[in-house]
Amino acid sequence: ISGVLTVTSEVTPAEITWANLQWPPDGEIELGGDFTAYAQVYAEDITGTGTPSGRIQGWIGFSTENTNPATWNSWIGADFNNNVGDNDEYLSNFGGQIMEPGIYYYASRFKLDQQDYVYGGFSPSGGGFWDGAINISGTLTVNEILPDPDFNWVNLQYPGSGTIEPGTDYDVYAQAFIEGVTGSGTANPDISAWIGYSTTNSNPTSWTNWIEAPYVSASGSNDEFMTNLGAELPGDGTYYYASRFQLADGDYFYGGYSATGGGFWDGTSHVSGVVIVQQTAPDPEIDWVNLQYPGSGNIEPGAVFEVYAQVWIDGLTGGDEALEGVESWIGYSTDNSNPSGWTNWIVASHNGPVAGNDEFMAEIGSVLTEEGTYYYASRFRYNEGTYVYGGFSVNGGGFWDGVNNVSGVLTVETLPFPVEIDWVNLQWPANGEIYVNEVFNVYGRVYIEDLTGLGSPPAGLEAWIGYNIENSNPAEWTNWVSASFNGSIGAEDEFRANIGALMNQTGTYYYATRYQLDNGIYVYGGYSEDGGGFWDGISNVSGVLTVSESPSAWAVNFTVIDGTGLHDNIQFKGEMTDWQTVPMNPDENTWTLTLQVEPGSYEWGAIEGDGSPDGIWLIEGPNLVVTISEDGVITGDTLHTTLVTFVDEARTAQLQVYPNPASEQLTIKGLTAGAEFRILDLSGKTLHSGSLTDQQNISVSALPNGLYILELRSATGIHHQKFLKQ
Repeated sequence: ISGVLTVTSEVTPAEITWANLQWPPDGEIELGGDFTAYAQVYAEDITGTGTPSGRIQGWIGFSTENTNPATWNSWIGADFNNNVGDNDEYLSNFGGQIMEPGIYYYASRFKLDQQDYVYGGFSPSGGGFWDGAINISGTLTVNEILPDPDFNWVNLQYPGSGTIEPGTDYDVYAQAFIEGVTGSGTANPDISAWIGYSTTNSNPTSWTNWIEAPYVSASGSNDEFMTNLGAELPGDGTYYYASRFQLADGDYFYGGYSATGGGFWDGTSHVSGVVIVQQTAPDPEIDWVNLQYPGSGNIEPGAVFEVYAQVWIDGLTGGDEALEGVESWIGYSTDNSNPSGWTNWIVASHNGPVAGNDEFMAEIGSVLTEEGTYYYASRFRYNEGTYVYGGFSVNGGGFWDGVNNVSGVLTVETLPFPVEIDWVNLQWPANGEIYVNEVFNVYGRVYIEDLTGLGSPPAGLEAWIGYNIENSNPAEWTNWVSASFNGSIGAEDEFRANIGALMNQTGTYYYATRYQLDNGIYVYGGYSEDGGGFWDGISNVSGVLTVSESPSAWAVNFTVIDGTGLHDNIQFKGEMTDWQTVPMNPDENTWTLTLQVEPGSYEWGAIEGDGSPDGIWLIEGPNLVVTISEDGVITGDTLHTTLVTFVDEARTAQLQVYPNPASEQLTIKGLTAGAEFRILDLSGKTLHSGSLTDQQNISVSALPNGLYILELRSATGIHHQKFLKQ
């Protein structure tokens, strides 16, 4: 009979048989710039279909060392771009992920199913699997962002606002800084300065009224200029003013005011000053008014919105009943203009005494039935005298001036259904190893339908990176660092924070992300190789950071002595912590912190943590500087005492300021006639200002109890003294 022969064959499993770094072979960008790399991959019967295969993952990685990419740690996910013949092409814009200037090497990485990674290199003939000889890594040069070649900084120095009668003096100061040019003590003939004004609060580039401002003196590394604006203003009205500078025949640069020192005019942080010119000054019998609360709000059309305001008349207000003769209103307008020109005023009723003031309240929301943005302020009158207007500030407010004491803002709109966070993750890195206090940036992403991916974060969205010594549910953790927006990636928003600066002790730490939208519930993000998601401790987990002692770092003990006895939350920050705040350890009025610091020179300082994003800066003058040599010799500033009683530049011995603490008034002696004063809170906001003779009493009775700064400006210089109001 015939025999039977059976022939069988084994199925060869699919695999990646070719990958490359397609393009470009090299590049050069500024720090933070875009840089997109392309790579291709081939797997038989899988690639080249025109759609991405869910079985293939791609990355672009980078390193400061030109080594085998298999040893690299920094990999950024690559997105499918298109098919090129039988290949699939992927791309990744990784330029924004690089945090330091330098030379970087990049390559591609691919993975099919659960097989081993393969790495792609570049060659002019099309590239292939990375071998370091023919198919090699690309090279990217990342340069420092070049500084402004002209003016490095200009401002509107002082004052931020004021009220004068027509034709009276109103001196306005402005400063400019050009590295290596200003601050010499003599005028530079190539620098021109002006103070300009307008009746509209618009961009100063469109203004036509400019008055030359002569050079006055050097102020540190800056040059200061001044002109008498009051003599040039044509009559009654509200005027906005700013500075303008020009170097030789170059471009104009415009300066704006802020309580923290100002800068280039932007209309938001650095704004125009405001001066009100009026024939009759405010009723002298009313010592102070404000817009008390709230500073802003959001309601639906016709909903209730109560507004409160206060008035103080020395020796008269503060009783159980409203002071006879005092009238009060809350007004509103669709224009953010001087309230003296508004026509919509609602009578406010007496709400009781508050710390010597009379408080009034009016409900304005029920009359606002149309959607839009409304501005509101208070108005008072005593015995049918002159109207005075109150503005809001976080420090208690005062007479409306449009800069420090401003109108409240109310948004009237039909509110949508609450928006929820659809997805979050811990993006990168999955793990890391650092030395104590070394920089370690952690990235996380969030997706909210129609809100993220627009190039700027949605309003109301907050992000944090948290860490813990136990690998537990992040909802139980207490250490959270605010994360800053790092850009939009597709439809997602990415955030970043440096947690390494807070790692003072060696050990193993676990980290994750946290997000919150519009004060809603917290949601937490975890890491996985396929992109991560909501933390669950199984598929999406916490990252792991190992912190060890640096063999080249030295222990440096920093001490801050609270000379006021009033601080209760002093925190350290400096270049060695990437300017992240680190809590200090208190022992009565002495606060200490020991950090492991690499050799070098570092600026540092301290804040009083008051719940605000930046806290209250406690260092007067330049930042403190400490230097650590290679052999551990420590020089410079490691000790600072807050609140030196008097900080002056000249002739402090002739000045007398008393009493301190004060309850009713401060007495000033030893100043030349024509000196000016300002009272500021610890955030730098002006609360009160005026002119002095050689002896002058300044009333402080209206100030809430607390710590303040008295600034005195005279021919002898600028003098500062802190005082306590009790």
